[in-house]
Amino acid sequence: MKEELLQKIKDKYGEIPFVTQEISKEEEYFVPRTKRVLHLMGGSALDTKTAELVAVAAATALKTPFCLDVHIRNAINAGATVDELFNVIEISALISESSALGMSLRECRKVIDSIED
Repeated sequence: MKEELLQKIKDKYGEIPFVTQEISKEEEYFVPRTKRVLHLMGGSALDTKTAELVAVAAATALKTPFCLDVHIRNAINAGATVDELFNVIEISALISESSALGMSLRECRKVIDSIED
């Protein structure tokens, strides 16, 4: 099962990503996780292009360049345009910025309010 799943990943991504290589050493974890990856990245309610654009958005927000590389390539291979990729990255970065500002400003206000009391 492990070798079959590794081949499916290689066929899908053109390579076996580092994380996949590492977790494949623990077959009990690797098999169900990889089945889930394959299902969610094109075999679920979302088509492959949409799933890859979602992955690009998440990788942007989480600042993971290795994931961005893989998922940008896959999105393009699934039909995503440069404009779609750019918009997804912009929206994701905007939400990340808002999240960082919201959390930081709330903590700042809490500290200032506690000092002023």
